[in-house]
Amino acid sequence: MNNPRICVVAGMIDAKLQSKIAPLQRLPDAPEIHLVRRQPFAGARIVSHAAPRILRRFMPLAETWRIAQLILVLLFRRPRVIVAFGIVPHGIYAAALGALFRIPVVQHVMGKNDMRLTFPGQRGRTLSLAAVR
Repeated sequence: MNNPRICVVAGMIDAKLQSKIAPLQRLPDAPEIHLVRRQPFAGARIVSHAAPRILRRFMPLAETWRIAQLILVLLFRRPRVIVAFGIVPHGIYAAALGALFRIPVVQHVMGKNDMRLTFPGQRGRTLSLAAVR
């Protein structure tokens, strides 16, 4: 494999993230997993790209920082795949930037929130379904 890097976009609590990311950590061809998340996370093969503490308190700044960080990871680390845990907002970020950078995206749809598609309005549902497609 020429470029075994994986980029993961996620939220969720640490314990849940650990259970989701553990199979990726065990892949023999994946020495680097670049994790773009608001909170820092440590683990084998994980390169954590977390928002600075001061930005985490204000959601719009934290999300803007996270999108910018994701773009930098895609530009300079050139992962082979983007994995998004959840549709909103992670899957939407991954789908849009994966298309822009022509990197395959794996969407991990989880539970009631993702299946309900989070948004009550038609526009939000359309955006969520487009991200999954």
